[in-house]
Amino acid sequence: MGIGESGAAVLSGIAAIFTTLFSPGDATVMEIHSINKQWNSYLSSTPHKVDLVYRYSTPEETKQRKSGTDADVSFGKMFTLIQSGYDEKKLSLMVAQDKNTENLKSVVIYDTVDDKGRNISLVLDPHTTAIRQLKDRSELVPVYRVNRYSFDMGSMEILSKHPDALSKWKNTLEQMKEDGKLKGEVFPRRPSLNYQEPVQSAGTNQVESTR
Repeated sequence: MGIGESGAAVLSGIAAIFTTLFSPGDATVMEIHSINKQWNSYLSSTPHKVDLVYRYSTPEETKQRKSGTDADVSFGKMFTLIQSGYDEKKLSLMVAQDKNTENLKSVVIYDTVDDKGRNISLVLDPHTTAIRQLKDRSELVPVYRVNRYSFDMGSMEILSKHPDALSKWKNTLEQMKEDGKLKGEVFPRRPSLNYQEPVQSAGTNQVESTR
């Protein structure tokens, strides 16, 4: 039995919606959406009781436990994307302060281009499966963005109140290297919290890496 003209119109409309929602590149964003959703299912509202005071959980630990904080979940999805072939330089862990709650939260940022060739930054948030552009997440105040290649300063004032956050990131990468899951440099050069004027790339807030 055919679906008829009205059915075809409905399907056409749905297809149009998906084309709009999943730009850039349906397959790419749908894969990212799947990875985001999978890791978000591990998010726990209750902190787990393990001896990881000085670092986040590695992706393997979070998978085995099927539970983790927003930082653990973001850390895991970032490296899952890297293992899936996404450019590590275009992925970063961003710690931001939520204007509504003033709490810090960890998200993954994926820098890419849309179907019109425009540069965009997608936010993979542990608290939602919806993937939106960073420019549309005005409630997030960036504290810092980091990967193994660069360190982008957001708010030094907020960062200075949470100096352990960067140490936990570095210590987790070192643990992954010790476990044989990571090769190469562990952390980019970064400013001391007592350093008032970090060395920046011209025209950006990016602190240059030694790599």
